[in-house]
Amino acid sequence: MPVRIGFIQYRLQLLRQELERLVAELPALGALKVIITGDLLTEDIKPSSIIELIIVQDTDALYLDRIDFFVSHLRPNVGVEISVLTPNEFSNLESSNLTMFKKIKPEGVLYEL
Repeated sequence: MPVRIGFIQYRLQLLRQELERLVAELPALGALKVIITGDLLTEDIKPSSIIELIIVQDTDALYLDRIDFFVSHLRPNVGVEISVLTPNEFSNLESSNLTMFKKIKPEGVLYEL
């Protein structure tokens, strides 16, 4: 199915607006660091593009409970993929060869305490 002319620009604008809203709310929810990855970072927008975030939070909650916490509080209006890591887990990523860390770019850091 062909994409309507102008849809990609519309999708980009929609994603940027939602990202701005989410990032404004994250510090109050305990986010120490917020990193964007994926299509929005590279601006390689497609009709299926979503917001991909890595959030660093000091918490003892289980991994899936962390994600549920942010999704239920933020109530995203577009597709969002959230990974929530503790500071220790995030620092361990730096010494790993995991795909998630390879996605992180310095320009993707949106917020950091």
